[in-house]
Amino acid sequence: MISVEPPGVVNVISPTGASEQVILAKVKSKADWIVQKLYAMKDMQYIPIKREMVNGESFM
Repeated sequence: MISVEPPGVVNVISPTGASEQVILAKVKSKADWIVQKLYAMKDMQYIPIKREMVNGESFM
């Protein structure tokens, strides 16, 4: 699985035992999609929200 998350982090999760060549080939085949997502995130203003756990409050 390949995911692109703010602020421009690309995560790759592969099956156990997959060779590095197979993983690199898969990432290269998705390179256009990855670059497209990175450019889309570049235009967004990513501001992480600092959350504090407080007893009695709920959040999504």
